[in-house]
Amino acid sequence: MNDILGLEELMKSTSGRIGSITEWAISFITVVGFSYVVKMLYLRKSRSIADKHYFSSLFLIFSISIFLIISTIKASLVLSLGMVGALSIVRFRNAIKDTEQIMYLLFLIAFSLALAANQYLIGVIAGVVGVLFIYFRNFNGQQRTDATFLYLSFNSNNSLEEVINNVTAKDNRIVSLEFNNNTYRLVSTLNQLSDSEIMVVTSWLTGKGIEYRISTNQIY
Repeated sequence: MNDILGLEELMKSTSGRIGSITEWAISFITVVGFSYVVKMLYLRKSRSIADKHYFSSLFLIFSISIFLIISTIKASLVLSLGMVGALSIVRFRNAIKDTEQIMYLLFLIAFSLALAANQYLIGVIAGVVGVLFIYFRNFNGQQRTDATFLYLSFNSNNSLEEVINNVTAKDNRIVSLEFNNNTYRLVSTLNQLSDSEIMVVTSWLTGKGIEYRISTNQIY
């Protein structure tokens, strides 16, 4: 009789774990799919001048990281305290100054937290409402145009004036310029240059050892 009772308890425990694993897997797949949808919306609807393709490529791993952290620590006070200690040691110094980018990251965090905390209905409803808001936010008849941007990162050993003179020919304008930790980060338009002229610019940058990316974004 005791063996039978022990077997029943084991079966119930195993069944509970299978159910939990199934729910976790469904939530995980939902987070992955949601991240992809938000990425597509960001590429189509964002007005940010940042490198959209590079930034949005991080959405998936960002959402998965949040989901895994909450899934791991939500049932253990010890793990929660350990996570607080770990985060107090590891400091993230990557400054995000674009408000729109912060809003997209916050949206992904909220959705991932909701599903990891088993708040499925709230998470799905809020996620759908947020996606619809982003989709129709710019539904006002404005035409989008393609704009080509050059993203540079170089240290102060390179002459800033020389770099600007070589990348801002033909009235190409500087969109942003930052200096931090002995490194310049510069964004400039390339709309006024032909393909051959862009090749000349990129060849000069390569010769100087300057890191660069070129991205074409749709802006309003």
